[in-house]
Amino acid sequence: MLVPIDRLPGQAAPPDSAHHSVRLAGDLTEDAVGWLVSVLPRSESGLTACAVVAVLLVGVLARIGTARLEDEGKKPKEGLAGLGDVLLAGLAAALDQLPGLGWRFVTGQLLNDGPKEHTAGDVLDRHSAPDPEAAPVEKSSGRLHQMFPGRKNAGRRDASRRSRWATWPCAVRAAIRLGILTAVSSPLLGPVNTLALAGFVALAVAAIALVPAGRRGKDDAATYGPGLWGALVQVLRLSSEEQERGSGHWLRLPADLSRDGARIGVRLPLHWLGSEKERGALAHVIHSRLPGQWVAAYDQRGISPHVVFAPKPPEAPEPELPTRVEWVPSEDPSRVYLGETHSGSRYVDTATETPHWGISGGTGDGKTTVLLIPAVHGRQHGALVDCITMKAAAFKDIEGESGIRVHKSGRQAVAALAEFYVSMKAAEALQGTPEGDALPGRILEIDEFASFVKSAKIWWKYGLKGKGMPPFEAWFHMILMQGRSANHKIVVGAHTFTREIFGDTETRDLIGTKGIVGAASNPKWGVTYGLDAPRVPYKHEVKGRGVIGVTGSPDIEEIQYAYITPYARGYLQQCKPAPDWHARGEMAPWISGAALQEAEEELAIADFLPGGAFMRSVSLATSRITPAPTTSSPRSEPVTSHLTSPDVAAAVPADVASHQGTHHMQEIEQAEEAQLPVFSLREACEAGILPVSYDAARKRVERARNAGADVPEGVTVAGTPYYTAKELTTWWTYITAIRNVRSIPTM
Repeated sequence: MLVPIDRLPGQAAPPDSAHHSVRLAGDLTEDAVGWLVSVLPRSESGLTACAVVAVLLVGVLARIGTARLEDEGKKPKEGLAGLGDVLLAGLAAALDQLPGLGWRFVTGQLLNDGPKEHTAGDVLDRHSAPDPEAAPVEKSSGRLHQMFPGRKNAGRRDASRRSRWATWPCAVRAAIRLGILTAVSSPLLGPVNTLALAGFVALAVAAIALVPAGRRGKDDAATYGPGLWGALVQVLRLSSEEQERGSGHWLRLPADLSRDGARIGVRLPLHWLGSEKERGALAHVIHSRLPGQWVAAYDQRGISPHVVFAPKPPEAPEPELPTRVEWVPSEDPSRVYLGETHSGSRYVDTATETPHWGISGGTGDGKTTVLLIPAVHGRQHGALVDCITMKAAAFKDIEGESGIRVHKSGRQAVAALAEFYVSMKAAEALQGTPEGDALPGRILEIDEFASFVKSAKIWWKYGLKGKGMPPFEAWFHMILMQGRSANHKIVVGAHTFTREIFGDTETRDLIGTKGIVGAASNPKWGVTYGLDAPRVPYKHEVKGRGVIGVTGSPDIEEIQYAYITPYARGYLQQCKPAPDWHARGEMAPWISGAALQEAEEELAIADFLPGGAFMRSVSLATSRITPAPTTSSPRSEPVTSHLTSPDVAAAVPADVASHQGTHHMQEIEQAEEAQLPVFSLREACEAGILPVSYDAARKRVERARNAGADVPEGVTVAGTPYYTAKELTTWWTYITAIRNVRSIPTM
């Protein structure tokens, strides 16, 4: 039978693990005791000195440990267990502060620089002490009562002793400490080492005495105490009798105000009411006389009212928005995801009373990029999108996709706006019917709104020779008023939301949600959210960063707009194809003859629809404009001749026809092709059209207007008048021929 081999021949048996641990602990204890016995002195005096040092050490650790437990809000246990907890807490605190305490001990600085040991009263009243008959301070919660010790029998002698020790020079305190240390350790060191240590102490004391006080440590109580005490006398309105108690009775200052645990204590007189104004004055004194920021904790109950100022805690770091947010599709057709704010994802709710919204931004800030979001969102839910822009490169990331029509000329944009209005009126008439419920929603996006308004007004005045207000502004206003019920919504992109661009304040306020991307000046902020809307700080230098809010609401948030540009075309290609009539640039097939008749009667819109007298050569198809015919057809032809179904076209009444003839139509097309340039007064002066500076030309216009003389009418866009070169040169020639502008007759 084979026996398992546990060890090699001659090897000792392995010891039991528990027995081995006990033996090891015993050996270590025996070694430690032996080392301690070897270093202890043999003489009776040496043992006595060691005992004294041990007692002092235990006392110091007990004091430090008690303070540490009180700071932590813990109450020590009773008996030996409690003493052990106190000593362990003191040892831990001493180890944490050992380097600093050692340096302060050797250099003669105060070991405890808190308010109990070093006060402004110690500095200001070196030879006086608080009135021993003063009322004791009521004990308050925590350790705040220690700012003003209130022992019943605390007299002049204890206060004087503390005051003298705190005001002694550091060299004297260092000499006393090191001398006591040398005397206690002399039995252990022997005569020779004791003499050497005494010489070292003498050199150290001399060095400390020669070093400037400012280099040995901070003494903020001496630096700031006098000025603060003088101000407190005024703020607290202390009487002469109260001032005789000394500053130490009313004020406690730490030697180092920069410490985390620094506290400033101020006793309050009983007659001090502590109103908001009085507290503000006291806080002003503290912050104007002392460095740092402080937070006050008042306790005015009882007979010992006081306030303790603690360092203001550091402010929580501001939450950071991501620098880039990818767009996320929304399942709700009326909620458009725009980006991320500090409160979470931000949506535009188009089901509200103001379903239309806009985005404001400067050139290159990302305004057009944000306008891609409603186009993609609308297409994902079956809406048809028309985009108006005067920039050739705008909407290039979605142009040509199904359900997206982009209109880039002035006349084409006006025709698109007219068709959108008539479509809205027809859809509104079909509400509550199966046909109306099946209609797709429509979205009209207008980028560079001011440029569109300027182009439309120039065409109206100089192309059509129109008088008064052009009808386009009325169409726009009506769409904003009635578009929600017909699911026809507008999104506007503009440099700013000034009232002049929209015509009036009411029209501008119908743009419910307004966003800003990029920087915003104070005027821009005011016209966007209101003059009384508080400014929200945001990092406008981050690409795609801005703010968003709703008209009339103070809830304006910083937002990082979603970035959709690289993915927009891919999202659109996944959508259900739009109806063929939309891709061919035709008008909506639900536009009936009755709807056309109503629109013509309300806003005289028929001539501006595709195929109308002013729009014979205009198509709504993207990247395609129907060539102008060689001869103009009579206006009696239906305005939907190349756009709507035959039955709808036949339903157009004959009296909707225009009065415009072939000759007028050719003039209109020529004006459109020519695109008459217009100039502001400043631009005209810079281009040399007017041979004077802008300031001189502006004064001439004002003087002529005040004299009742005619001035060029021009076209006003966003508050700035624009004129043709012919208007300006004719007017300038006329006024320069008259010597006295005040006597100019009316033209």
